[in-house]
Amino acid sequence: MKTNDLSLANRPKLLSAEIVGYNYTDIVFSLYSEYRRQMRSICILELLSAKKVVFRVYS
Repeated sequence: MKTNDLSLANRPKLLSAEIVGYNYTDIVFSLYSEYRRQMRSICILELLSAKKVVFRVYS
């Protein structure tokens, strides 16, 4: 499983993803790199923390 992780973690390069995703800098369409790992950790910490999820559910 670890031998193919990096090759399977990348997203295909699509023209629509380049246009909509601001040249692949969107977290959904970005290629597997240090940038993507940082963006993912920021999103998990800021958007999906238990405190903020509970706040959004009850507001």
